[in-house]
Amino acid sequence: MAFQDFQKAKIFGDGAHYDSSVFYYKKAAIGYEKVKYWKGQVLAFNGIGACYALSSRHKNADFYLREALDLGLFHLGEVSVIADTYQHLGFNWGKQGDYEKRQWHYEMALQIRLKTLSKDHPKVALSYNNLSASYLEKGAYDKALEFALLGLEIQMKTNPTDFPISQSYNNIAAAYSKKGQFGKAREYFQKALDIMGEGKGERGQYVAIGYSNLGSCYRSEGKYSEAINSYYIALEKIKRVVGESHVYTALFYLNLGNVYFLKEDFHAANDVYYKARDILSTLSLMTHPYYATTLINLGKCFGEMNDPVKSLYYLQEGIIIQKKALGTKHPDLASSYFLIGEYYKKLGKWERSQVYFQSALVALAPNFDNTDISTNPQPEQVSSKTILLNILRAKAEVLYNKFLEYSRIETLKLSNVTYQLAIETIEQQLIELGRETTKQEWIERSMSVFDGAIRTAYQLNKNTGSISYLHQAFSYSERSKAVILLQAIKDGNAKQFSDVPDSLVEEENRLKIDRSFYKNQWFMAKQKGDTAKIKQYRQTLFGYNARFDALREFMETKFANYYKLKYDRSITSLLETQEKLLDPKTALLEYFEGDSVLYIFVVAKNWLNLYTIKKTPEFHKLISSFHKALTNYKFYQDSTTVANTTYTKTAFRLYQLLLEEPLREIGTSVENIIIVPDGKLNYLSFGAFLEHLPARLNSFRYRDLPYVLRKYNISYGYSASFLATVQSLENKRSRPKLVFGGYAPKYNLPSQINTVDTKVTAKNSAQLNPLPGAIKEVKQLASMFKEKAWIGTSATERVFKETAYKYQILHLSMHGLLNDQEPLLSKLLFTPASDSLEDGGLSVSEIYNLKLQADLVVLSACNSGLGELKRGEGMISLSRAFAYAGCPSLTSSLWSVSDEITGSTMVAFYENLKHNLPKDQSLRKAQLQYLNQIDDPFYEHPYFWAGFICVGDVRPLVIIEAKLNLAKPLIILFFGVIALIFLVIRRKRKPDQLFNIFKSS
Repeated sequence: MAFQDFQKAKIFGDGAHYDSSVFYYKKAAIGYEKVKYWKGQVLAFNGIGACYALSSRHKNADFYLREALDLGLFHLGEVSVIADTYQHLGFNWGKQGDYEKRQWHYEMALQIRLKTLSKDHPKVALSYNNLSASYLEKGAYDKALEFALLGLEIQMKTNPTDFPISQSYNNIAAAYSKKGQFGKAREYFQKALDIMGEGKGERGQYVAIGYSNLGSCYRSEGKYSEAINSYYIALEKIKRVVGESHVYTALFYLNLGNVYFLKEDFHAANDVYYKARDILSTLSLMTHPYYATTLINLGKCFGEMNDPVKSLYYLQEGIIIQKKALGTKHPDLASSYFLIGEYYKKLGKWERSQVYFQSALVALAPNFDNTDISTNPQPEQVSSKTILLNILRAKAEVLYNKFLEYSRIETLKLSNVTYQLAIETIEQQLIELGRETTKQEWIERSMSVFDGAIRTAYQLNKNTGSISYLHQAFSYSERSKAVILLQAIKDGNAKQFSDVPDSLVEEENRLKIDRSFYKNQWFMAKQKGDTAKIKQYRQTLFGYNARFDALREFMETKFANYYKLKYDRSITSLLETQEKLLDPKTALLEYFEGDSVLYIFVVAKNWLNLYTIKKTPEFHKLISSFHKALTNYKFYQDSTTVANTTYTKTAFRLYQLLLEEPLREIGTSVENIIIVPDGKLNYLSFGAFLEHLPARLNSFRYRDLPYVLRKYNISYGYSASFLATVQSLENKRSRPKLVFGGYAPKYNLPSQINTVDTKVTAKNSAQLNPLPGAIKEVKQLASMFKEKAWIGTSATERVFKETAYKYQILHLSMHGLLNDQEPLLSKLLFTPASDSLEDGGLSVSEIYNLKLQADLVVLSACNSGLGELKRGEGMISLSRAFAYAGCPSLTSSLWSVSDEITGSTMVAFYENLKHNLPKDQSLRKAQLQYLNQIDDPFYEHPYFWAGFICVGDVRPLVIIEAKLNLAKPLIILFFGVIALIFLVIRRKRKPDQLFNIFKSS
């Protein structure tokens, strides 16, 4: 009888009829107790607890699950059914928002299952998936992915086509999506959908959600058409399950409308938002936050459609509902106030706009109520730094515009102060963000703040004459450049230059994630007015803060070097740049590309100025034309006359715009120029600019042109702070044992390919053009240094990973493939090896994780210096990846050149390095030597010699070989003397005889 009651309970539970299920579970429990079948009674109590947890009756759930635990442990011990109890307890605590207890109970369930079941049991997979979901929610995406993959591995062995495996795929996809690897995420979302099929009932909802997830992934990638298609499929699926008039359907319409909005198809977005509004109205949800969101979205659309009356109407109606539903302190309400402020800003009504921006700040910060426009909350006071940044940026812009209208210097100063706080917000958020792609998204979103801050500081300098504002503008530019790269270098060196255990570093990262998570939970509880959860999360957060502070204090004491490097968030000031980076013969030109103005900071040893260039369509066209004339070999070959004219005119015009006035100002004593480019300037070889036009545009020799390279040694940097950091770390770095490591793979079958073709992969690299010149080049260089080179079949990815850390100089002469869609998948192609797990393509993301000791990396590979432009970070290229891995100096190419031509330049470059010349001077001399010695006029074009650039620390390379050669005679002498003394002692000579031996020598 008890068994029959138990089966009825399961059926009711599966149908979500929880009260009926509980009734039969209780009957089953009584029956099992009578016959003392303790396992059955525990299973019944588990069922009761699960039903109560699912229906949010958490105290009841906890009572029965505790009964199950006590009964089971007493009669049965730690058996599999007790693991189920721990799992249900974890779920119940998670539903109550106690994520620590959820995590602990899930871990207990896993431990028992691993002890009592086989490691490949489906319930072990279930535990892994539970932990994956738990870590995913807390923001520990790597851990979430690790456990999801473990669960999937088991399920593939047991039930590879069963429905539960689709949830594993979804967990994996969600983790990849959070990590910014959207291609991988889509792959696993699609696998989940393939397993689920059409789905009916509750499974049909999962199918609809799966398509919605896929749409969100496309949306994050900016693939709006694909996202719209996925969302429409999701809508069709959800309607089949719940019908048209359901809150889920309304939410799916909202998702679809948001994509249309991003696509700037505002009419289509409005149509969809109206459908969501009508459904919510039908359901009498006009006071629900979802309804408010729909109205706010309609207001945004009408604002973009230049219908101010309807826009303001819907925004104000949405705010009325939000205040009732959410209270006066909520991020959504702050966003709505911000939108109305933006509306008035567009109309030029500065005072009205300020009022709404200040109201937005008050709504965003729980403990900030000041309506004075000169005041702002601090970043740590708010739950959403994204919303805070938007408000501060807009507020600073309004203040700047008020200054332009009324010329009040105090208003301009207040704008500057507001921008400073916005930049502080940017930097605080960067500390809290985990993965690089999220940080990059945050930086790109923040660039308009740096643009406005530089503009404001520049205006203050013009109006007050104070040079301090130029220093400030330079610091803003520095704070916007290569932030992720710089911190990665500091983090990597912090680990390298200290003996801090990996376990402490992992604990540090875990605590950072947990602190961030519970801080957000606490803010959300405060906004909802949930007193119990406010107290719960405050206590939890206090505990994590205490543990994190204790750990940092311990590390500061025991691992001071690590702590100093890891938490050094400073940038190099202008004075430090002048003192540490520059000598009387060196100047730094740092460019910042704003929305409408290009700023040029010109810094010499004792001099500073800031120039501006208005960005016009002609300016962009000029850069494109120069780049084409310089790098497009086919254009030069097929249309030589046009190409010649285009090149000379654009090369001279760019010199006039970007270099002429700054170089004239800093004087003739400067011989070295450090370029810190921005935006599309990253594509340009500044040394190929011309100081004046040739006398006859249609008749000249390229070897005779007045290149900037003839007068200056030119190098490049990601930022002044990057250059200062790599130089300061030089003496702390571990020294490799060998000088030169060269790698030149073998490619078998000739085939013309486009090196930016994302479809070409390492697996078919055997079909790339052979590079006989590259093999010859590496052999010659290895002979020069009397070191080993990895040639042909020995130049595999595995060999490189196993040997690269040994060398002071790494020279890679091979094909490089760019991936425009996902720059982290751009790669260097080695010789494929069938007996290796490696695929033969060393990707940017793999290079990031290498531990290298090289002082110099030379990438004699096609396009190794090119990649996708990321605002603020520059080029996400193969060469930058080696900087990320800790290499302070890089030489790479901006375009593809014949391996035969490259070889002669590379050999000359290394000869110059061996003569103790700086790296930039070594490369310049090699390039000019090529230009002076080439016989064929066709090959004088800069395409053949100007593509290689030096990035980073350009000081002379102290070659290990020289040290060893100097030391050899001393070593021989030392051991000779020791041997002589040993012989003398062995023969038992007298002291005066020993003295006579040394004297006579």
